[in-house]
Amino acid sequence: MSGSSLRDAAAHGETAYLVELLKGGANPCSTDENGLCALHYAAWNGYGECVDYLVVNDLGHTKDDDGYASCVKLRTKAGWSALHIAALGCLRAEEIVERLLMAGVDPSLVDETGLTALEIALDNGNRAVAEVLSQPRPSLEARRAAMARLERAFAVVQYRDRPPRPLESDEDAASIASDEDELLESRPSTARTRFSALVVAKEDDEEEEVMTNAAPSGPRGSGPRSPANS
Repeated sequence: MSGSSLRDAAAHGETAYLVELLKGGANPCSTDENGLCALHYAAWNGYGECVDYLVVNDLGHTKDDDGYASCVKLRTKAGWSALHIAALGCLRAEEIVERLLMAGVDPSLVDETGLTALEIALDNGNRAVAEVLSQPRPSLEARRAAMARLERAFAVVQYRDRPPRPLESDEDAASIASDEDELLESRPSTARTRFSALVVAKEDDEEEEVMTNAAPSGPRGSGPRSPANS
């Protein structure tokens, strides 16, 4: 029940309630029938502060894992990471994507259809997000520094013998860098070429782009959105 309540709090941006639930032992790795966790809902609805609390207090248990797991690394049944979900068209997209990158979400992951978050952004015409994702990935040092700052401000759960954060070790970082290089070699420059085409087209519809990329003030519609219904 606490997992469902945590997802609901994240979807509505109810930060105080979300913190209360985390302090009470709510599982951030609890997922719904589509494999969506609280972090996915917070990201999709553009609640940056909820995202920060969840990436810092990230450890929980999944159905398939007897030990600790991190919600930062969770993927849905469609293979979406939190970055894929943001790239689909989340609220306050650029801000959320930058937060997720600093938290260690891997931009080279592909979903069940073989698409990266960058390619998802391109397919959905999310130019601002595509521009962020086309930049070099934040360095390991930058990610560590960012997470250290977040921990000081948002840590509310004390973990006993917590494992390293996602991509915390140099070995992990080297492995991911190698994977990214292989990905770029095997899929030459399709995503970047498509991004370049969008940049050229940008000059032709500048007014439309401003409207598309304006940061909404709150959730669309009358309630929180689910990325499963996008």
